[in-house]
Amino acid sequence: MGAIAVQKGRLRWTTTLAEGLPSLAPRMRKEYASATLEQLLAHEARLPAYTQPSTRRVREMQSLTGSGAEQRLAFLEQALAEDPNYGTGDNAYSNVGYVAAGAMVESPAGKTWESLIELELARPLGLTSVGFGYPATPARPDQPRGHARRDNKIQELPLDEARQLPVCLWPAGAIHCSIGDLALYAADHLRGLRGRSALLPAAEYDHLHRRRGNSVFTLGWGIDRDTRWGVIHFGAGSGGWFFVRIVIVPEHDTAVVIASNSGDAGPATKELWPRLVQQFAQG
Repeated sequence: MGAIAVQKGRLRWTTTLAEGLPSLAPRMRKEYASATLEQLLAHEARLPAYTQPSTRRVREMQSLTGSGAEQRLAFLEQALAEDPNYGTGDNAYSNVGYVAAGAMVESPAGKTWESLIELELARPLGLTSVGFGYPATPARPDQPRGHARRDNKIQELPLDEARQLPVCLWPAGAIHCSIGDLALYAADHLRGLRGRSALLPAAEYDHLHRRRGNSVFTLGWGIDRDTRWGVIHFGAGSGGWFFVRIVIVPEHDTAVVIASNSGDAGPATKELWPRLVQQFAQG
């Protein structure tokens, strides 16, 4: 969504937090004010991680009211006053950075991040199953239920609104969709990286996926070199109850997506993706 906002002229990659969220500028820490949209997506802004918030903090976030955009501003007013995250490597990751980027995208568009996902990403790509939060709810009990290991036992995600991800954190990855729609999304990035017709110009995909120094992070993605397949672009994540991995191998014109309703599935998806690439690789 950041790249779409830049392409449409609503933001620049160099737009700072203070410029993008002027209502919060007087109250955010000085070191955060100059962080750019690009730095937020690359986890270079040292914003708080919020990868494992306490149960009490989750309940506080769930108690926020108003639209998604209003909840994110209320959350950011608090989070941007907190101490920086000085982690390095994978520990530099920040969910707050994604929330801040989402709020910056919302502000000039005058629409919520959720609406922009639907209007400017899902519809143009033909994604028909996109939703937010965990897929199974009391109103949708037939959708996939997540699983996690608790006290060395496998627990099924309860159909309990209290277990839903806080709305303010949704830009950090709380989108659900069918495996087919996830594949369409990955295919768009593959087309863009190979210079073919895609949602955005090829230069934007190159910008999103370009390695930054020695960091494994690009802008919302990761990049690595595999001894068999060469350069791979990947996205992997979990809300604790599910695990999803996307692997794009431009040199072989292949992208694969793997999703599991187990938060423990990271190692299994890492073992599986080379087998799938072997099956579908071109050239």
